[in-house]
Amino acid sequence: MKSMVGKERQTPPELVLLQQWQETIPLLGSADTEGKATGARAAVRKNILL
Repeated sequence: MKSMVGKERQTPPELVLLQQWQETIPLLGSADTEGKATGARAAVRKNILL
């Protein structure tokens, strides 16, 4: 494994990060999970009542 000592961390430009975040937000919830605890969608698929 190569050492990262002395290496500058590369991050995408701020605009790219913002765009990626805006595209991610809709994936974090849906009408089926609104108002429910995190993981509710997976629990529903497994027929587990929360």
